[in-house]
Amino acid sequence: YKHISLTGEFFGPLEKLSHSGHVELQGAKFPDLTPLGMVAEWRGRWLDLESIQGNITAKNSTVAFDGAAKYGTNQMDLRVAELALTQNGEVILHLEKPLAISAIQTGQTNFNVSVEPLRLTGKETEFSLDGKIEWPTQGNISMVARKFSFSNFGDFFERPLPELFVEQMN
Repeated sequence: YKHISLTGEFFGPLEKLSHSGHVELQGAKFPDLTPLGMVAEWRGRWLDLESIQGNITAKNSTVAFDGAAKYGTNQMDLRVAELALTQNGEVILHLEKPLAISAIQTGQTNFNVSVEPLRLTGKETEFSLDGKIEWPTQGNISMVARKFSFSNFGDFFERPLPELFVEQMN
């Protein structure tokens, strides 16, 4: 990265530690990705994030998000209230309604994961995904894509993405 800035506040007893903060990264490098700019603000208690908002920027594209995460013994719940991809200030895809993802460890190597519908929409574009997995015995995943192009995410990658356009898939 070229620059990082972090500010935060911590208070209360360790077992109920409250925290909040702001982080900015410029020029963050990851394999195969273009340098990214990242900004996030959060507020939480112990391992839970009661609120987290931010954005990730590459070239002319930005992914903005707003959500919360809760961690417990053998369980994690993630709620995304807002998620949007913009290019040159224009919304390309946005989350139609809040998304919930839950993961629970049910044994030494067993876990359950559920995704309540992720539904991203744009002018003519739709992408949705939902499902439940009970590892290692069963799972059910449903995906729909309509007029979906991987080129919408090209700004985030160093090499060109395949010219893949999905007219309709159920």
